[in-house]
Amino acid sequence: MKAIYKSILAAALVAPALTGCIDETFPTDGVTQGQLSANDNAVEALVWAMPAWLNNLGTVDSNEHYDWGYGSIMHIRDVMTGDFVCPTVGYNWYQRWGTVINVGESYLSTQFIWNWYTQQVLTTNKVIGGIEADTDSPTRRSFLGYGHAFRAFVYMDMARFYEFLPNNAVSSVNADGNDVKYLTVPIVTELTTEEEAGNNPRADHPTMFNFILSDLQKAEGYFSENSDGRLSKALPDLSVVYGLYDALFGYMARQRQLHDESVDLGVVVQVIDQSQQFGLGDIGLTTYYR
Repeated sequence: MKAIYKSILAAALVAPALTGCIDETFPTDGVTQGQLSANDNAVEALVWAMPAWLNNLGTVDSNEHYDWGYGSIMHIRDVMTGDFVCPTVGYNWYQRWGTVINVGESYLSTQFIWNWYTQQVLTTNKVIGGIEADTDSPTRRSFLGYGHAFRAFVYMDMARFYEFLPNNAVSSVNADGNDVKYLTVPIVTELTTEEEAGNNPRADHPTMFNFILSDLQKAEGYFSENSDGRLSKALPDLSVVYGLYDALFGYMARQRQLHDESVDLGVVVQVIDQSQQFGLGDIGLTTYYR
């Protein structure tokens, strides 16, 4: 899959040369962000890389038979939360998660989850960073909507996966002596510099909630302008954004049961009203979590 999209990017950059002369020489073994931004076909290739990454094989090691993309991560959650029977049959690549053995920070299986998510974040940031936010192009504005919706989805998934919640078995104080209770993951955007990334602590729950909400609101705005619909069911649209709102407010409501925080309920009511236009009904705000 990686090879396919590298080929698409290479073809996209060569395409202008087939219709006219160019004055500058591009690198032969890579592209810069500026070159991507200047080429509609290259940006579109990055857009398609977001759903393609869902099925990526070999994020850390293709010989590890759990390394087959987002579906595997969903299965990992199933066996860890008791929602799926995980028998011992002699060939079970998910036994470590089902029995919570050999899942520490030094294991490749744990790195697989982190690497898959962060690579998907990088892809969304490349899409968003490759397009001016005030572009007049309807196509590019739709691309921005895809990027913000995908990034909101990924960070919401990461936040629910990594946020440390109080429990009776494990202390929230880690091996370095830091209390990580209610902390999610570091937030990295298209504007994050290398220096900032080197000192980027885990975001607390309210900060992460507001970041995801902002991305969804941006996606909603871009999609609301588009009357042509999405390119494919593999890409999000307004109905997907409102579904993500649903999941986000459910996540917020569940966490409010554990610790007090202020939430702008006016935004919640507004989203409920808008979602009803799509026949989605009332958004649950009590214990919804998926």
